[in-house]
Amino acid sequence: ETNAAYVVLKAPRHDMLYLSVQTGLWAVSAEIEEILNEAYDKHSCVVLIFTARDSHHFIGYGFMATQIKPRDEQPAAVQADFGNLPSDWTNPFRVSWVRIGSVPFTEVGSITNVHDQGRSVSQAGDGQLLTRVAGSELCNYI
Repeated sequence: ETNAAYVVLKAPRHDMLYLSVQTGLWAVSAEIEEILNEAYDKHSCVVLIFTARDSHHFIGYGFMATQIKPRDEQPAAVQADFGNLPSDWTNPFRVSWVRIGSVPFTEVGSITNVHDQGRSVSQAGDGQLLTRVAGSELCNYI
């Protein structure tokens, strides 16, 4: 996708990723909400590339399927899925998972990201935007 935005998201715990795969929902901090909503407004699609803290692996990617809004502003069909989510997921949004895998950071360490001072994508922080080239190359590994 030529007008896609690519963003790395880091789960605090691995089990949160499993929950997201099961429910098709995810939530982020207010700071990252702003980054994602801006990307959602400016690009034809937003590709979310997931990892878990201290896992040293990328575990999958998907598309941001809805903009992030407060729970009570979400459509009723989306709100119906909120019941099993952790209470700290304040503004969940839909994620359409594309691929789940396990790619060690060592396998993708050579992919660098100009948006992050040329550092390796394996060093990206939560909410880090990737260049289209780095993001698509990383997705090809997963």
